[in-house]
Amino acid sequence: MDGLIDFFQTNGALVISNPTAFATFAVLFGSGGFVVGRYFLAERIANLESRIAR
Repeated sequence: MDGLIDFFQTNGALVISNPTAFATFAVLFGSGGFVVGRYFLAERIANLESRIAR
């Protein structure tokens, strides 16, 4: 966690000068991670849903 805080402290000026690009990449990587996670965990989720249905 300290590494992330240090990263934002050292690159804060870059983020502040380009907030649109930062927000765009944050949304793209966040949604991409969600889609990949859903893809790889779809079978496990289906198994748990079938257990609940029983």
